[in-house]
Amino acid sequence: MYLFISSYPLLFAELMEEGWSIEELKKLAGLNLLRVMGAAEKVARELAAARVAPYEDVAPKPFDAHNCSSQDLNSILSKTIIHFKN
Repeated sequence: MYLFISSYPLLFAELMEEGWSIEELKKLAGLNLLRVMGAAEKVARELAAARVAPYEDVAPKPFDAHNCSSQDLNSILSKTIIHFKN
């Protein structure tokens, strides 16, 4: 089933008839999303003030064959491929 934005008024009218409150309808309409995004922006500002680098800006750790806990699976597998001969 596809729900188009033009049918939202009908959806909300039906939900109101089913007993949904205005607050519940506001949440459905995106109020929760706005609250979560606002909280995420607050955390971003706090981390920036504390000079914590965004995850995307942190350089990957160099490969260390003796320390598998600091490696991601792809880099380990790409450096440890074993070739079998028939």
